Amino acid sequence: MHQIIVRNTEECVRLEAVSVMIVILMRSNAYMEREKFGKAIAFESLSQLLRKDAGLRVQRHAVHLLYLLLNCPKLLVMFCSICSLLWKRYTGRHDIYPLLVDI
Repeated sequence: MHQIIVRNTEECVRLEAVSVMIVILMRSNAYMEREKFGKAIAFESLSQLLRKDAGLRVQRHAVHLLYLLLNCPKLLVMFCSICSLLWKRYTGRHDIYPLLVDI
């Protein structure tokens, strides 16, 4: 499914692939099976699905897919660590908490 999403740019093909991925995730155990599936997807393909040119329906399904993936605790930790590494790289600061205070 990951390769289909990356290679095809047609909205209907991407929508079908994301829908299949959502069905697989909804039927899997959030603590064990989603971790394997989430690493295969990687967050790269999700970023492609969330872009404007992907289409509104694909974006909506991609948000649902991200929600299901982040229900797995290990994937949530991986996602947060990637965000904090990017924050450190681009700002040079090691604390992410000022962002939360400003909100």
